[in-house]
Amino acid sequence: MIIKHDFYDLFEKFIKDTHTGKRLKQNGQRVNESTIRNYYNTLRLLKAFELKKKFPLTLYELRGNNKRDFNMAKRYSNLFYTKFCNYLFDDLKVLNNYVGQNIKIIRSFYNWCIYEKGINSGFFHKKFYALHEEPPILTLSIDQLNFLIFNEAFNQQLNPHLQKAKDIFIIGCVTALRISDIKRLRQHHIIRRDGATYLNITSQKTGYESLIKLPGFATAILEKYKCKQKLLLPVPILCRFNLRIKEICALAGWTWPVSKQRKKGSKTIELKPPGNKPYRFCDLVSSHTMRRTCITNMLISGMPEHIVKKISGHTTDSKSFYRYVEIAQKVADNEIDKIHSMLKRSEKNT
Repeated sequence: MIIKHDFYDLFEKFIKDTHTGKRLKQNGQRVNESTIRNYYNTLRLLKAFELKKKFPLTLYELRGNNKRDFNMAKRYSNLFYTKFCNYLFDDLKVLNNYVGQNIKIIRSFYNWCIYEKGINSGFFHKKFYALHEEPPILTLSIDQLNFLIFNEAFNQQLNPHLQKAKDIFIIGCVTALRISDIKRLRQHHIIRRDGATYLNITSQKTGYESLIKLPGFATAILEKYKCKQKLLLPVPILCRFNLRIKEICALAGWTWPVSKQRKKGSKTIELKPPGNKPYRFCDLVSSHTMRRTCITNMLISGMPEHIVKKISGHTTDSKSFYRYVEIAQKVADNEIDKIHSMLKRSEKNT
C-alpha cells in the first residue's frame, strides 16, 4: 500500500525542527543559520521546479511488500531526480556544486522523514548523486601578503572603508579563521600569556576550538578598533567585504588574467565575467582567500602538517586539507626546478 504525504508540509517541518534545535547535526551541534537559509532556498527551488515543469511533488510512503507499489515509487523518485537536476542545469544555468548542494539537502530531508518521522519512502534517495568539484585554491603569496601588511604608501592611498577591509583581510590571512568567526570576535576571545597575544575561539561551523598566536602587526590591528565597538573588528556584510577586497587587490596591481573553469554535468566550461573578458586575479579574491592563504603559506614555510591542522581545525583525515599540501608541494617543486636550472647554466659555463 502507498500513502501520499504533503511534500511541502513535511519540508517546512524539517526546516522548523532544524531551526528550533530539535533536529541536530550528527555531532550533536545545532545547524548554523547559513545552512538553514540554504534549506529555505532549496524549498523555493522545488516550488519553482514544480510550477515550471508541472511535476507534482509528493512524498510516497511504502507499507507492506507490494512490488508494484515499490516499482512505482522507485520510478517516481528516479524521474524526480533527473528532472530536477535538468531543471537546475538547463533552466537556471547553474553548475555542479550548486546542484550538488541542493541534492544533499533533499537527501537530508528524506533521511529525516525516515528516521525521525517513521515514513518509509523506500530509501531511493540514497541513489541521488550529489555532484561536487573542488575549485582551484586561490591564495596570496607571502610577497603579496607582505605588501598589504607593510606597504604604508599603498595603505595611505586607500579610503577608510578599504583600509578597514584590508585590516580584516590581513587578520584572516594570518589566523586561518573563517569570516563567520572573524565577525564574532570579541574582547574575551583575546588571551595574553607570557608576553604573547592569542585568539581563542570556537569555530561556528565545526565546533573546533582554536588557540592562535598573533604577530605584532595583527595585535596592532585589533587594538586600532578596540574602543569603537563591542566586536573586535568592523566587519561589513559579506558581499560588501568581498567587493572591497577585490578593489584593494586591483589597486595593488594584481590584475593578470586567470582562467576560471567549472564543471556542468560532465562538461568543463570556461567562465567569463560580463564583457566576455578573462577574469583577473583580483576578481577571484574573496573572503575564502584569507583562510586558504594562511594554510598554504604555513605549509610552504615548512610548518609540520599536524600543527597546521591544529591551527586550522582540520581533522586528521580531512580530504580538503591535502589539497593545500599538494599546492605547497607544487610551490616547493617550482623552487627546486629553479635551482636545477641554475645548476644546468653553471655546468654550461664550466
